[in-house]
Amino acid sequence: MSGTVEVDETYIGGEKPGNRGRGAVGKVLVVVMVELIEGRIGRIRLKRVPDASGLSLDGAVKESVGPGSIIHTDGWGGYGRLFEIGYVHEVIRKRAEVGQNLLPRVNRVVALLKRWLLGTYQGAVRPSHLDYYLDEFAFRFNRMRSRSRGGTVGFSTNVHSEHQTGGEPKLFFIVIYRKVPFDSSFLV
Repeated sequence: MSGTVEVDETYIGGEKPGNRGRGAVGKVLVVVMVELIEGRIGRIRLKRVPDASGLSLDGAVKESVGPGSIIHTDGWGGYGRLFEIGYVHEVIRKRAEVGQNLLPRVNRVVALLKRWLLGTYQGAVRPSHLDYYLDEFAFRFNRMRSRSRGGTVGFSTNVHSEHQTGGEPKLFFIVIYRKVPFDSSFLV
C-alpha cells in the first residue's frame, strides 16, 4: 500500500461486561489500514496486534505500508513515531471526542468486517482463528475492487515427493475455479 492511508484500530470480540474501548478485557486488537485512491477506498490490510503501544502499531504499519506514504490517524500516542520511521504522519483527530467521523473509510471497513464476521461465523469467532478470518476478509475485499481478478482463479501447491520431504509422500491438490456463463437449459 502506498500514497495516503487511513489507519485506526478496533477491538473484535463481541459484547463483554466491563470497560469499552482500549480498556476492554477478553477482546483482540486489530489495526485496520485503508488505502485511499482519489478519495475512495483502495486496498485494505488487517493486522492483529498484542496491544496499542507504539512498537506494535509501528510494526503493523511498516509491514503493510510503503515508506514515504501519508498516514492519517487519530491522536492516539502510539502513532507518534510514524514520522521517525519514514512516514508523513497527519493527525486527523487530536482528541477523542464523539462527533464527526474523521476517519470514515476505516470506520466503514470496520463496520463491514464486524458485520461479515457476525453473518459468516454466527458469533463463533475464536481468537485462535482470527488471523485467518482477517486474511480472508481482506482478500475478498481487495479482490472485489481489483481490475485484474479475471475469470479464473487457481490455487495450487507443489506435489512433494518422498525425497523432498524426507518421509511420507505428501500430496497437495489443485483447485481451479472458473466462471462459466449460466445455462438454464439443463433445468428444463
